[in-house]
Amino acid sequence: MKNILVVVDTPEDLTAVSQVIEYAGYKVISTKNPNEALNIINSYNQIDLIISDIQLENQNGIEFKRELEKEIYSSQIPFIFLSGVFEYKYLREAMLYGANDFLLKPINNKELLEAVNNCFKKYEKIKLTIDEKIDETGVLLSPSFNNSNDYNLLIDKKYKIVGFNDTFREIVKKAYNTALTIGESVLNYQKIIAKEPLVENINRALKGEIISREIDLIYPNENRITLQVNYKPVFNKYGNIFAVIYTANNITANKQIERELKNLSEKMNLLAKTARIGIWEYQIESKIITWNEQMYDLFCVKNNLNVSLEDWCNLIDENYLKNFIELFSNNNFSYKELDLKIKNPCSIEYVKFALIKYENMVEERKILGICWDITSYMKLFSELNSAKEFAEKSDRLKTEFLAQMSHEISTPINIILNYISLLKEEFFSKDSRINSFFWGIETSTKRIIRTIDLILNMSELQLGIYNPIYEKINIYDDVINDIMIEYGEYFHSKNNKIEIEGELSDCLVYCDRYSMIQIFSHLIDNANKYTHNGIIKIVICCDEHNQYISVIDSGIGIAEEFLEDIFTPFTQEDTGYTRKYEGNGLGLALVKKYCDVNNAEISVVSKKNIGSNFTIRIPK
Repeated sequence: MKNILVVVDTPEDLTAVSQVIEYAGYKVISTKNPNEALNIINSYNQIDLIISDIQLENQNGIEFKRELEKEIYSSQIPFIFLSGVFEYKYLREAMLYGANDFLLKPINNKELLEAVNNCFKKYEKIKLTIDEKIDETGVLLSPSFNNSNDYNLLIDKKYKIVGFNDTFREIVKKAYNTALTIGESVLNYQKIIAKEPLVENINRALKGEIISREIDLIYPNENRITLQVNYKPVFNKYGNIFAVIYTANNITANKQIERELKNLSEKMNLLAKTARIGIWEYQIESKIITWNEQMYDLFCVKNNLNVSLEDWCNLIDENYLKNFIELFSNNNFSYKELDLKIKNPCSIEYVKFALIKYENMVEERKILGICWDITSYMKLFSELNSAKEFAEKSDRLKTEFLAQMSHEISTPINIILNYISLLKEEFFSKDSRINSFFWGIETSTKRIIRTIDLILNMSELQLGIYNPIYEKINIYDDVINDIMIEYGEYFHSKNNKIEIEGELSDCLVYCDRYSMIQIFSHLIDNANKYTHNGIIKIVICCDEHNQYISVIDSGIGIAEEFLEDIFTPFTQEDTGYTRKYEGNGLGLALVKKYCDVNNAEISVVSKKNIGSNFTIRIPK
């Protein structure tokens, strides 16, 4: 039965790992202390595999692996790292010191068992090669010697090659186009180990030193690779050093990633500097704050000063401080933004503060964020807000003025209209000329009163003083039918035919009666005004949730480019003193606002010289 040493510091991790391993038929030896683990390795006859956490109680897991590397026997034991987070630096160091695998927690049973079995399969293959070599030389070789992912070479004291793996054979063939043989001098292949003091490193390893370094190889075809190279002493069965194992791991891809990350980091720093974006990091436990150069510029602080959270708070205007402090005291981190005002600003008065990431690292919990200058934006926003308030105040003054003036005008006009009625009764004559005078005076005064009523109604709506009274009504019986009776003679005067279609009995809606009368009075009045010798049709229908009423005419229609402005107050398609139709451009604007009062929607379809279709949708 194989012995597996599990070095973890939490009962949950030990249980998770042990259950999988023991179920597979292996024996588990456990500890949470790296020093105790070293004693176990020295006291047991055989430890076949080590599974260790990256973060341990008294020591980093990488440091534990480094201790194992100091002893020739313990350095050859297959090794699997466990980690709660993925960080490239951990993975790189783990592979650098000879780990066989790197697994993330929570433990995936299938992945763990697969990693364990792979280690043992590789070990058995290597062990066969080692046993064969022991028969000839008595040398105790590394279990990872024949690892196909490494370039492995065994060199004796006379610098002769006494062993190699298939990977090294292939690199020699690629570089020299020749076959590698046992007994050759390793100095013949110096080119493979370019810029490497080969003899010096072998001699140091023969004295018991372990050497680790990175080298670059350049092949004749100008391909470039980077290797992580190790020189380790090899002991015979009597404990004497008699050879050196040269092991090289191809880290070209990793170095390329490092270069790309470095290049990306430089570009991001340049971008942050150019765009004046400040980047900050706050370590929660140690309360250490790290700023980039731009942060000092944003907060007008000399960049040679260390900044604490308290110092940062002292740089912020007290009116903005509460939300800033709450952000750092909240454990439910997500993306958040705050506008901050600097207490003693230089050229920058406002900054946008953004928390963009929270990392619960094994070493330290961190908050990451950025800041950027929003002074121009805040000033522009303040100016726009002031302009908006001024415009709203001006609009209210205009509305109040129109309402007051309309009231002042309507009173004498009504008096004039009353006296005209008395004069008409007194001087009524069969003389058509005199009667036309009275008709003209009456029509003109009614037109003035209608205009005044429109202005007063619009003023009520814009000032927000109109109080609707909502009730359940039949839209046909209580609104449209009354309007049709009132406008009957008016339709005949224009020689227009009126038609009503639809469901007249089931037309119940919950709305404000007065505003509904105003809506359909204006729509029917407009339809009749702009139609001559035509048809005006009113169509009523409904569905489960809404009532639809359409006012359709065959009149002059509306130009397409004017439709988007049709509900704007005091706007008419035909303007100027020579326009054909009277009006002030308030009717449809009122219709739209009265629709809003009733939570109704109005839509229009119109074509010039064909006609218009206004449809009101009213919720039931």
